Amino acid sequence: KGNPRPVNSTKIYGSDRGSWLDRGITTEHAVQTFCRNILGGFASSRFHRPPSGLGLSSISINCLMTIRRIEEKVKMWEISPRMDLLGNSESDKVYMSAKEGEYYVIYFTEPASAELDISNYNSTFAVDWISISDAEWKKSESITGGSRIQITSDFADGAFAVLSVKNK
Repeated sequence: KGNPRPVNSTKIYGSDRGSWLDRGITTEHAVQTFCRNILGGFASSRFHRPPSGLGLSSISINCLMTIRRIEEKVKMWEISPRMDLLGNSESDKVYMSAKEGEYYVIYFTEPASAELDISNYNSTFAVDWISISDAEWKKSESITGGSRIQITSDFADGAFAVLSVKNK
């Protein structure tokens, strides 16, 4: 923290037809690694070429498009990892970065739930869901802060919940 410098991921391995399958380095692994890297604040991250990576496939393109669509709502450089605000989540299923009180970007690797602590903010938040499988916004809802709230994803292939305070 005292000597910050960019972190890069030059190659993300993982493909269902690659040479790393015996180690569990699958397509799902590659997608999750990419999403965690970006959410965690990496300066760059890219997929390795086939057959050991996804290259510029429809799956990797959807990952890129998902992040770009999230960036339309949240400046990724303004958020930072805030796992301390999540509770009651299963390990390796839910990740989050936030600008507390303004933006929360929660990544669900699969269907899962987590408790989000927004107890210090009585604001109303928009919650927009985007699926990684097709990079499309799926549903929107509103929640009110002032407590710990349960956030649940039912997306099989992973999704992001993007919370942003309404009427800033």
